[in-house]
Amino acid sequence: MIQELLRNGSHFSAHATYLAEVHGQKKIVKAAADPDGIENLKREFRGLEWYTRRRNPTQGNPCRIVAEKREYLRTEIDYVEGRIPDCRSGLVRSAADLRSLISHYCEIWPKGNRVPLHGDFSLGNAVFNEKSIYIIDWEHFAEDAVPGGFDVVYLLLETLCLGMRMRSKPSPEEIKILADLLAEANTRGHLAPEVVRSPLGFLVGYMKANPGFWGKQMPKFPVFKLSGNELAYIDTLLNARLSREKK
Repeated sequence: MIQELLRNGSHFSAHATYLAEVHGQKKIVKAAADPDGIENLKREFRGLEWYTRRRNPTQGNPCRIVAEKREYLRTEIDYVEGRIPDCRSGLVRSAADLRSLISHYCEIWPKGNRVPLHGDFSLGNAVFNEKSIYIIDWEHFAEDAVPGGFDVVYLLLETLCLGMRMRSKPSPEEIKILADLLAEANTRGHLAPEVVRSPLGFLVGYMKANPGFWGKQMPKFPVFKLSGNELAYIDTLLNARLSREKK
């Protein structure tokens, strides 16, 4: 039984998301009726399978394909209770949640120069509850696709961009938080060398060079609101901060 339409026509495709009750249990039901939407749902199926296996090898995939035709796909995903942070709150207000989510990333993701991609690793795609953190919306998933720490930098840059709103430059406090959180991930061995050298510039350049992971959705990402000069300016401040902390 459908309880609520959560999104319709999302991700630039004929793709709808519902909250439903199936056999007495809450489910997230997703349906797509175009090639891009169908491929997104198949990626999510594979992403949740990978993620769940890393969290708990004995647990089965919480995502199931329940209907599949030539031009139609529908999935059901186990509903997770919890709090989804407001990704628009900015770095300062979200610092504690960001630190917890990055720690979760370091526990789940392998280290290396080619690791799995979530592709929209955001506070808005993380469910926090008393037991743990649970990452949702895996529709850009690709295995062995990006340098280690790519999703961490995306998380931080998106939160910065959404929090800055009309400002063109980050505050000293925001730079400190960015540097501190990147340093934590780097200390735990989860940032590839090319990511450390120029975190924000590298991230945006990599996304533009590999649009196939994001397709038509590329324009929606807040990380593209900053110009090349603004990205270089922030990277310069970050590098200066990180260098001081190494001494």
